[in-house]
Amino acid sequence: MNLFNRFCLAITLLLIAFLGGCASTDTVRGHLSYDLRPEGARPEVVWPKAPDTPRYRYVGELVGEPNFFRDGKAESTLTTVFNFLVGLFESYTPLVLQRPQHGVVDDTGRIYVVDTGRNAVLVFDPNPPPEDDSKNKEGHLLVWEMAAKNKRFAGPVAVALTWNGEVAVSDSVLGVVVRLNNKGEQIGHLLSDQLKRPTGLAFDPKRGWLFVADSSEHNIKVFNGSGLLVKTIGVPGEGEGEFNAPTHMAFSNDHLYVSDTLNSRVQVFTPDGARVRQFGERGLYVGNLMRPKGVALGNNDITYVVESYYGHLLAFNKEDELLLNIAGSGLTDDKFRLPSGVWTDKQGRIYIADMFNGRIVVFQFMGTSGG
Repeated sequence: MNLFNRFCLAITLLLIAFLGGCASTDTVRGHLSYDLRPEGARPEVVWPKAPDTPRYRYVGELVGEPNFFRDGKAESTLTTVFNFLVGLFESYTPLVLQRPQHGVVDDTGRIYVVDTGRNAVLVFDPNPPPEDDSKNKEGHLLVWEMAAKNKRFAGPVAVALTWNGEVAVSDSVLGVVVRLNNKGEQIGHLLSDQLKRPTGLAFDPKRGWLFVADSSEHNIKVFNGSGLLVKTIGVPGEGEGEFNAPTHMAFSNDHLYVSDTLNSRVQVFTPDGARVRQFGERGLYVGNLMRPKGVALGNNDITYVVESYYGHLLAFNKEDELLLNIAGSGLTDDKFRLPSGVWTDKQGRIYIADMFNGRIVVFQFMGTSGG
């Protein structure tokens, strides 16, 4: 390499270092959009198919940075130069989900997604940051990687909205449930010596209890707002009220729903731990539960269960009768691949963590508004 080329390379590296320093505080910004299909190529996809009355439609999917659009505005000259210089040495890799496992939506529309591939929580926020006084009101994408000041998440599994707007995240590797504020900063954790492998989470706002599925202990542990263990529900086994590797949970209508995964069923309890009923069984037919994972309650008292082994989302009525199954996004040859969590929001949307496709697939229950 001659002297001139060395000089050019040095200047380029200095510019990259300088501009990279300027850009390091930037976050992904833009207006949050669910549907990533090209404009003009978005035919409506619904379930069930005609001639039956459609009850659900495909809304789109969340994958990460590509969901944030900037209304076609041109980048600044500085950003353009920076991207060009970086592109000389390495291709730009957008921030995307890797192995999403579970999530939740708060009242502001923030979507918290646990990404076990990144060992982080990704926050899809349609709202601008509090300090943003611009007129375009763009949302932003956040990445929460820290379980404590000097400790990263090692195996996050589930997330729940809990006390006073806190966000709880279970970490099965660290053996803790971390309590975060709305900035992703740790403000506490549940007693780690009480938990072996915490996975699913569910919160009872009336009593202020957080239910934690301990998959290794085959039980559900209940904590209060002080972080103290209130009670334990269940023991290992196959009988009524017993568990074999419980995973995800949901709390709705004053009942706790537990995916009793290796017993191939969903069990329902009162908050005090009294078993109410169960549904599901092993089998080869659509509607059977071989490996149930995510469970959620939605409009019209519909219970949604992710059957991860067969890759189906199953919808059951309040009598626990199968209403329908959805085996993918509905787009051509676009099946779920080891789906995990499922959750709903107040607009009647249903979110499925399609883990090995690296995305969250979103459906709309057509009995409500939204989309």
